[in-house]
Amino acid sequence: LRPTGNGQAEITVTVDGASHQVPVTVVGFQPRPKAGFLKLVMPMITKVGCNLGACHGLQNGKGGFKLSVFESSPQEDHDAMARALQQRRINLLDPEKSLLLQKPLRQIAHGGGQRFKRGSIAHEVLLAWIRNGAPGPENETAALSKLIVTPPRRVMNHVDSHPHQQLRVEAVYADGAVRDVTEWAKFDSVDKAVLDVSKSGLVAVNPKGRGQAAVMVRFGGRAEISMFVVPYSKSAQLLNWKNNNFIDKLAAAKFKELGIEPSPLCDDATFLRRAYLDSIGKLPTVEETRAFLKSKESGKRAKLIDRLLGLTGDPKLDVYNDLYSAYWTLKWSDLMRNTSAID
Repeated sequence: LRPTGNGQAEITVTVDGASHQVPVTVVGFQPRPKAGFLKLVMPMITKVGCNLGACHGLQNGKGGFKLSVFESSPQEDHDAMARALQQRRINLLDPEKSLLLQKPLRQIAHGGGQRFKRGSIAHEVLLAWIRNGAPGPENETAALSKLIVTPPRRVMNHVDSHPHQQLRVEAVYADGAVRDVTEWAKFDSVDKAVLDVSKSGLVAVNPKGRGQAAVMVRFGGRAEISMFVVPYSKSAQLLNWKNNNFIDKLAAAKFKELGIEPSPLCDDATFLRRAYLDSIGKLPTVEETRAFLKSKESGKRAKLIDRLLGLTGDPKLDVYNDLYSAYWTLKWSDLMRNTSAID
């Protein structure tokens, strides 16, 4: 909904022959509204993709114009947009002729092509901001506190009459203000083999999609996810399943939700290989393999796990501590993208 003036109106929503009326009241409408840099301008820049890594979010920018990725440095972004090159990118006397508008509208040559159309929300927000003198970032009360994505989680099915879900995104600010920013948020499917999501946040299950996937929602430098589950079948019996610990309880619930029958208990050789690779990232030696397979000791699998994780309390048995530390340090360093490079 886009207001055009103050007053009251009624919206009629009709689905499958059923209608519902929603009263709407518009107050505080201004022909030339103010557009906050943090609350509106930068989210628009992100929505149209100007600050992505493939565009002006590159390490050195593009075409002499550099923006921070994910709006991480708003003051530097404002300087680049409104002050750099003697304010070349904005025209306070004739805002419509600002390079910041003409290039994404493709009124003049732009390597990134057309990013938005005249009259779109992005165009109106940037135009209003320039008309008001291109003010800098607001004070700390305008900072974004959190994002609320609705629904945060949903189980879907291909046999549903409407295998779609519209997401709603609300921004909560430090001053307590709450704003529906669905139209301004950026949506990405983490696994497109399971589901797709439109630019406006409409999620659709792929015809052959099965499993669990998330939709990443970004706005104002923050990110949240909405999790979707598409079961493989209507039910899973989990025959011969036994919960040995709280992790097994969680696994059983997930198997039932996904409609998957778990694999049967593996043999000793398979268990040994998996335990070594999962915990210390290497295969057992020939001697270790033979010793484990020949052993008739009760509970040998649990005892092997304790040895691999260094939980026995006996220094003679906890011999994998260094391998465990090295393996998981490397995995976490990769995940966190640690680097020794100096900026």
